[in-house]
Amino acid sequence: KSKQQSLSQISELQECIANLQGQLKEAQVATDMQISQQRADLYQREMISTTEVRGEIDRLKTRLAASEDEVNIFKEKLSAQEKRFVTVAAERDDLLSKVQRPESKTIDYHDLEIQLKKY
Repeated sequence: KSKQQSLSQISELQECIANLQGQLKEAQVATDMQISQQRADLYQREMISTTEVRGEIDRLKTRLAASEDEVNIFKEKLSAQEKRFVTVAAERDDLLSKVQRPESKTIDYHDLEIQLKKY
């Protein structure tokens, strides 16, 4: 009877071991699936993040190009104003020289007044 009991216990232990091995395999499969899903999620987040960063870089490049265009337009306007300033200064100097040396030419003061009012 003792031998029969021992064989019965051994059989139960073998069945228990088989059940535990089955549960272990199921847990391994579930863990592997979870790891695969987490990797896929991480990869997707990285791709989204990379895409967002690239988009932001493109937006910044566009803004930089627009700013450079604005700077160039401002430089052109400044250059035109500088040329106009030089022209006005030359005309002013010419008018002043006529006022300081009236003997060199007869001055039409009415015309001179009109000229000065322009500036």
